[in-house]
Amino acid sequence: MIRVKAPFVGFIWFLLIAAPLWGLAQPSSAPRLYIKGENIQPDYVEIAYEINHAGFVELHLFSPENRKIWIKGKVSDRGDTDRVVDYIRVPRAPLEPGKRYTYQLKYKGKTYNGSFYNGS
Repeated sequence: MIRVKAPFVGFIWFLLIAAPLWGLAQPSSAPRLYIKGENIQPDYVEIAYEINHAGFVELHLFSPENRKIWIKGKVSDRGDTDRVVDYIRVPRAPLEPGKRYTYQLKYKGKTYNGSFYNGS
């Protein structure tokens, strides 16, 4: 049987505990979009999102019958080091009151889904 000294065993235990925690503490460098919510105004709906890299965000809006009714894109080019909160505005004039609309935000090849209720 191999005899291992106590400091070496302690170091191994330290690595087993510290390595996963170190991975959790590091910021993710992968592009990611977080939907921050919708702000319903009299003339428009503001869809807020947060991204961690500059890029192009594309909005696809769907009717209650799941038909695509609107597409809009926006370039968010403010910095690659910090998360940026931005928004896309959708005019309410063509939307029917009292209906739920769904949307997709597309960013760096991934799709993020959300919805809002167009109250009266």
